[in-house]
Amino acid sequence: NLVHGSDSPESATRELGLFFEANELLEYNRAVDAWTWNDEDKG
Repeated sequence: NLVHGSDSPESATRELGLFFEANELLEYNRAVDAWTWNDEDKG
C-alpha cells in the first residue's frame, strides 16, 4: 500500500516503529497551514 491509515493512535505508534527509526521521523509545519487552520482547529 502506498497509503495506510491506522485504527488508533496506539496502532499508529506501533506501526511506525515497524518501518522507521526514531531519527527518521520529523515534525514540521507547512506554510499553508497558517492559511487553512484556525487556532481552534490546531488544538
